[in-house]
Amino acid sequence: MWILFAVVLITLGTALMTMV
Repeated sequence: MWILFAVVLITLGTALMTMV
């Protein structure tokens, strides 16, 4: 459960970094 949450956070973080 927590692993999925971590993966989502990493994906969102990477997307934000790419946007910026």
